[in-house]
Amino acid sequence: MRVGVRGIAEELGRAASTVSRELRRNTDGRGRYLPATAQRLSCERRSRALRTRRLVRDEQLHGVVAELLGKRWSPEQIAHELPVRFPDQSERHLCTESIYQAIYDPRTDVTRPAKRRRRRRRRRIQGLERRGRLTNMTIIADRPAEAEDRMQVGHWEGDCIMGAGNRSAIGTLVERTTRFVILIHVPTGRPTAETMRDGITDALGALAPHLRRTLTWDQGKELVLHQQITAATDTREYFCDAHSPW
Repeated sequence: MRVGVRGIAEELGRAASTVSRELRRNTDGRGRYLPATAQRLSCERRSRALRTRRLVRDEQLHGVVAELLGKRWSPEQIAHELPVRFPDQSERHLCTESIYQAIYDPRTDVTRPAKRRRRRRRRRIQGLERRGRLTNMTIIADRPAEAEDRMQVGHWEGDCIMGAGNRSAIGTLVERTTRFVILIHVPTGRPTAETMRDGITDALGALAPHLRRTLTWDQGKELVLHQQITAATDTREYFCDAHSPW
């Protein structure tokens, strides 16, 4: 007798989504779920997640990166500087993403200094959405672990890119695991809350439910209607820290 996913979940006392995720992640090449194969795949994922970063193993590389971060260099600048410092040592060349991951990893003691706060005159920026106020936000610190380790598809990061003179705009959605990119057309040239809501809803709504789990955005006012996006797509939104959206 064949037992479905819901039947297995009820027997084990687990959510059906948990059983479905286990089957999806740990079947072999022929679509079979075998205990030994599932255990091996799980151990391989765990070893990848816990591997020691080069910045921890290599003290000299760690010192250079920490020094440059202390001078307020960006990870992009550091990634370009490392081949200059170590021209014949490719093992000490890091990509921008590796440096960002090290900054966020609590096991790696490299950090970027806080930005100096300075007072400046407020000015109106033509083309940007300034109306409304973001409410009922869920901060990125509460984002599920599945989105952090990039082992599960369906977790997206979004942003709005302004053109020259802020006279045009385009929205971007990047899937964290596959790096697949979706561009959001802004027909009005201004990323209003309504325009971004409609564009994101259409883009995510065209995907299967398991491919639109979460969306992370900065605290830009263009996402003031995020609750409507959640209601339409069942995608949970998370927002970056207002003082360090990077």
